[in-house]
Amino acid sequence: MASYTKAPRGPNDMGGDFRRELGRYMKALREKAGLTQNGAAKLVGVEYGSGISAIELGRISLPPERYAVFARVYGVPPKELFNTVLKLTNPWGWAMLYEPDPEAAIAKLNADFRRE
Repeated sequence: MASYTKAPRGPNDMGGDFRRELGRYMKALREKAGLTQNGAAKLVGVEYGSGISAIELGRISLPPERYAVFARVYGVPPKELFNTVLKLTNPWGWAMLYEPDPEAAIAKLNADFRRE
């Protein structure tokens, strides 16, 4: 059984925003695969559908040790899932790895987040 931890919350819960964005992505994948939350939970080894719900609502993070299982069950290549998880939850890290001009991309991210 995978363990889940709640990330700390505060007045500027940027991590929560990222988790919610990831949750929307994961929900879309699940629905595209034609699975209910309970059905997905059984296939990925989560005890209850409420665990899937918590991921989709951004209340908890997608457990990294389960990325490959979620990818298989949801019908996406594992690298695609990981790349999207990274881009949605750590756009700065993603920019460092994949943007042709990481410094410019990071500067834009920093400016965008200061405005919010």
